[in-house]
Amino acid sequence: CIGVVVVKTTGPIQGLVLAVIITVAVDLCLKGESQVVLLSVFVLAFLITLLLRQHITLLITAMCLAALSANVFVPPGETTALEEAPEAVVRTELPPVIHIILDEYMGVDALPGGVGGNLRSDTIELFVNNGFNLSGGAYSQYFTTYNSIGNTLNYASSNVDAWAYLEAKEPYTLTSSAYFEQLASQGYRFRIYQSSFLDYCRVPGISYRSCSTYAAESIKYVESLQIPAHEKAGFILSDFWRLSALRATFRAAYNRALGGSSLLARSLPFWSNRITSFGPLPALQTFARLAEDVSTSPGGEVFFAHLLIPHSAYILDENCAVHADTRQWRTRLITEHASERPNTHASRLLTYGAYVKQLRCTNRLLGDFFAELETSGQFGRSTIVIHGDHGSRINLTWPTKANLEHLVDSDFTDGFPTLFALKSPGTLAGFARDRSTLSALLAEAMGVQGPDDPRVFLYAGGEQPLLSHPMPSAWMAPRSLSSAR
Repeated sequence: CIGVVVVKTTGPIQGLVLAVIITVAVDLCLKGESQVVLLSVFVLAFLITLLLRQHITLLITAMCLAALSANVFVPPGETTALEEAPEAVVRTELPPVIHIILDEYMGVDALPGGVGGNLRSDTIELFVNNGFNLSGGAYSQYFTTYNSIGNTLNYASSNVDAWAYLEAKEPYTLTSSAYFEQLASQGYRFRIYQSSFLDYCRVPGISYRSCSTYAAESIKYVESLQIPAHEKAGFILSDFWRLSALRATFRAAYNRALGGSSLLARSLPFWSNRITSFGPLPALQTFARLAEDVSTSPGGEVFFAHLLIPHSAYILDENCAVHADTRQWRTRLITEHASERPNTHASRLLTYGAYVKQLRCTNRLLGDFFAELETSGQFGRSTIVIHGDHGSRINLTWPTKANLEHLVDSDFTDGFPTLFALKSPGTLAGFARDRSTLSALLAEAMGVQGPDDPRVFLYAGGEQPLLSHPMPSAWMAPRSLSSAR
């Protein structure tokens, strides 16, 4: 259709239309170039199309074939790289270590009142009855995944971004981990299960038996969904459109305009996010694969998995079935821009309703995983660490330095408290109410000195150091078990 429009127009109008198409294509391919660059592309494309207007049909054909080749003949998919060092000594006498990061799994003591029913007590029961010590007061000191995980895996705490442990670009790569190195020094080799967001398979000196990577935002997952074809098409288009800097600019301007007092501003709908991540779906497959791999392990292996569940988007019900009605699907926010409110009070409550269902699904997966390991005989001899990286992040306001005067207690308890559960020889099952950071808890589990700074760190803008800030006093006072049941 676009090609027909271009061919049917003539002169400057034809050049203008094609310049717009080329600019949008560059915008999507380069994933967020500045408006100055895109304006330059537009002007250059307009001039070129005027000069080459006699060959316009050939130019359009070449563009369409390039787009088709990029998106049909090179589909995204899972990749597995085997990186075992040939000289690695396998110490089969070492019991398995299972380390699972469940992205956006909020702490049980942080669930908002009136949300989730018996979810808190059910979660405590799940872990304690399976021999875990569950820390109800665990919290991350960081709102972002890369800062949280980079510091946690190094028993660290700092008011600067974690570039000492990670490559400072997406997709992120872990380049240093005191935790990995400590286990490797004991003779362990690693099997990694990760998303394309963060690569754990490049830490120097670590022996990797396998690394399995899934693309969390791949549109390949749309194919298997039992939803109408037109909705599948909508998700595919949204997946491309989310890459656009132009779209982000227009949406930010539109949503700012809604803050006005005019009748038009009050009557227009908010331009909200559409789901483009299907991270929970590969998590279902990875749990099954992880159970099988642990069950057949000879020993001496660390099974390290970072799973995007119960992470947004919320598309699963309590039984881990995909909601057939896509109107029930939600993301954790209605905008990702720090200058805007990520949720209203109404959208926050609705989103928590969807989040809780996916959280129950996650607990169901964990219960099934524990049962499979029990059947194989590996559960009792394994050391298992399960934790989140931050809270649900279903915030009313982004916890940043710029928004400091607008923050309320729920912005901290939505953003930072997370899961931490440990099962190991010598660790008693139970529920701990003390407040402690992820880095300190993992360091304690490994018998090393961890950080003693209890503050959280807020984004301060640009390259500025993060702003240190205390957690709310109401959160730091441990909550009684009976009061929330």
